[in-house]
Amino acid sequence: MPTKTPPATCCPAAPTASAPVTATWTATWTATPAQTPTAQAPVATLRIEAGYRPGFIARTLQMHMDYYHSAVSWGQAFEAAKAQCWGKIVEQLPSYPDSQIWSAVRVTGDSERIVGTIMLDSATDAEAEAEAGEGRQKVRTVQLRGFIVDSDARGLGAGKKLLAAAMAHVEERGIEKVILHTMDSLGAAVYLYRAAGFVLHSEEERVLWGAKIKEQLYIWRRKALPAK
Repeated sequence: MPTKTPPATCCPAAPTASAPVTATWTATWTATPAQTPTAQAPVATLRIEAGYRPGFIARTLQMHMDYYHSAVSWGQAFEAAKAQCWGKIVEQLPSYPDSQIWSAVRVTGDSERIVGTIMLDSATDAEAEAEAGEGRQKVRTVQLRGFIVDSDARGLGAGKKLLAAAMAHVEERGIEKVILHTMDSLGAAVYLYRAAGFVLHSEEERVLWGAKIKEQLYIWRRKALPAK
């Protein structure tokens, strides 16, 4: 999950108590309209929602492009690749019960907006089969993908809640292993991964979609499963 330091906010100074007013009569008297109380803005709440909802893929792409195009100049190739990958995950959800997607939905009055997403993908399980090798039992594995929180929603706990929902699904389904790829520059996301029990397995510098990055592979294993 990418991170950006949110801009500092400036709070207006508290108003001072008004001094007593002395009425002054002149040739012309102008009435001051009475002040009406300002309506309070609706309080925003956050809801974590499992499964598809309209706009899921579009919002996931938009949030990723907003961050990664600015951070590492990823553009057309990145967007096209992710649209294809995530579209396939969503399309195949009914056929792969270990797979699931979640939205963090910010609710303000009658308005709802997706401000974060996360996915578990069990359809692309070839890495697990390759790792198991001939004569070994296949390890039940999912890959964590599409984890992001919108810049104006960070600090609300959306990332922590999304990852918690995904890991609760892992426990409920009895999944043995979760893998994910990230970058060393995504400090807030890495902190959440480590707190959830993920361990750094490997890292390498590579050029990806035209940008040089340090890619990291993190793995979570069920405790009863011996490390390989």
